[in-house]
Amino acid sequence: MIALDDRSGDSRYEAISYCWEEPPETESLICNGQNIYIRPNLERALRHLRLPDRTRILWADAICINQQNIQERNYQVSIMSLIYRCSERVIVWLGEASNTTEQAIEFLNKLADADKIFRRDLPENMLVKHVLYWKELREFLSVDGGPFQQHQPGPVNSLNQLMQRSWFERLWVVLEATSARDILILCGKFSIPWHRFCYAIDFSYKVGIVDYSRTKLASACRFPFYLRFWPNADLDLLYLVQAYRYAKCTDPRDKIFALLGLRFLTHLNCMKSLRDEFASLDITPDYEIGVVELYKHFAYKVIETKGHLDILSVIGLYPLQTPGLPSWVPDWAPSKHVVPLLRYTRPGNLLGLYCSSSKSRTDPRLISHQVLVLNGFMYDTIIQVADECREIKEDSFKPVCPTIVKFTLRSLWDYGYPYWEEIYSSQKLFAQWDYLALTVVSGSRHDAMDEYWQTLICASKYDISCLGEVFGNDMTEIELRAIFYIWFRWRVFTRLAYRLGPRYFSLPLFIVCIILNILWATAWGPTHYNRFLFFTETRTRRLARTKKGHLALMVGGARPGDAIALFEGGKVPLVIRPTGQGTWRLLGDGYVHGIMKGEAWDKEKCEKIYLE
Repeated sequence: MIALDDRSGDSRYEAISYCWEEPPETESLICNGQNIYIRPNLERALRHLRLPDRTRILWADAICINQQNIQERNYQVSIMSLIYRCSERVIVWLGEASNTTEQAIEFLNKLADADKIFRRDLPENMLVKHVLYWKELREFLSVDGGPFQQHQPGPVNSLNQLMQRSWFERLWVVLEATSARDILILCGKFSIPWHRFCYAIDFSYKVGIVDYSRTKLASACRFPFYLRFWPNADLDLLYLVQAYRYAKCTDPRDKIFALLGLRFLTHLNCMKSLRDEFASLDITPDYEIGVVELYKHFAYKVIETKGHLDILSVIGLYPLQTPGLPSWVPDWAPSKHVVPLLRYTRPGNLLGLYCSSSKSRTDPRLISHQVLVLNGFMYDTIIQVADECREIKEDSFKPVCPTIVKFTLRSLWDYGYPYWEEIYSSQKLFAQWDYLALTVVSGSRHDAMDEYWQTLICASKYDISCLGEVFGNDMTEIELRAIFYIWFRWRVFTRLAYRLGPRYFSLPLFIVCIILNILWATAWGPTHYNRFLFFTETRTRRLARTKKGHLALMVGGARPGDAIALFEGGKVPLVIRPTGQGTWRLLGDGYVHGIMKGEAWDKEKCEKIYLE
């Protein structure tokens, strides 16, 4: 038995951070003279960590916590951060090594060394970087190809494979890795210290070698990773819950409980504000409480204590998995990556683009633990919607690029055939969006085009200077408008085909149109013809037109007849639908061009609105 407050030095132990993986518990282990059963991944970790000549004290949750005893589980989870903080070292077990693991670890060590040597001279201009800077770096790293050859055999591909390990998407990583004083990453017999891993990954991202937003590092591992570079960030609880709602955990209640332990990390300056927020929520780990009750309590307490409605911006972006939730309560259970309108540029730093209710504060009330009462008013009504934009993979457009350089029907078929269905769907969707956006009753086409591209990026042209920290470059209004026109022009023939009518917009006609588009695109900078999509916020949303003539980007569930409401404490408009019983159902938020800065806000119009 080891006490966490033992200062004698005799209670040294190491904690294991690992993935449980799928049941059942098939491996036998003798603990305190009794047989217990554990899952294969933990058994393999213990075999690798066992020392041949001396005792090694290890802590693993599946062994040290009786998962069947709710009271013990509640207590152990409440002190989880202390368990990892007091350990001599945390050992991250990624699993058995593969045939590319050794190369990946060697490459990480080279990247960590390169960070010390090359970071200071890192050029801001991408073109200069590729022509001058990349040559020396490539030789140092022993990389044969350019930075974007991520799918060919070699160290970059090996690193990408390592980053796909399940450990990187675990939610409990946030607590375990942040609490630890020292971390060793172990994959089979290969290892790398945590600090070198962090510097290696950060440098690889900055020079464009590895886009870790496409790997599982973009999940829970991101928080402890960022804290190394922003130790004094003023963290926000809502940021943490939103940012890691798509990380994975076995119990959906852990989407909240796994973050509560951060309040004990007094050694981090950035945790002070979090400790105050946790205290105001009055939540402690309790696995006897239901998921619905926990999520409901959390949502209401956040709204009540913060005085704003930011938490409602994650509603409607993905299908619900937890039945019985009121419409105003976010479902944190789905492990799906979505981007709300209210974006953070880094941990705790909310990008202040919107203030549709002029920085007012909300005073909520809860009726019968079910109905949320807010002050607001109905501003507008949706009268027309386009189809929802599903996730569009960037890779689906890249295979067509070689055909622009050397165009033949054969090369078009070879490169494009596997992606025709996805390209066809996206081209048809944006042709429909073009038609809705540019069919204007009043005003010029130039004004409509300006309104269109600003709606797609969910920011007015006056806000573009604020977006540099989000996108990683300082794009001017002129530059952003220019790449929008390139994206718009290269789709001219599919747009014309769409206007002929749905029955004419068939796959054969589309193939002809895409060929014409490619030929046309060569005159408008083909290497950038699809770049504009990088700046948009269209995924899981649909373009809409309102009764007052506003162009809007709404959640996928929005339909004609839904109301657009402005609420006290709301930075963005909310889409609501009547239930027929005097209450309203919340569908999600939306960008409505022309009212995001409080232009339509009128406190005198506010009345009680009941959401259930």
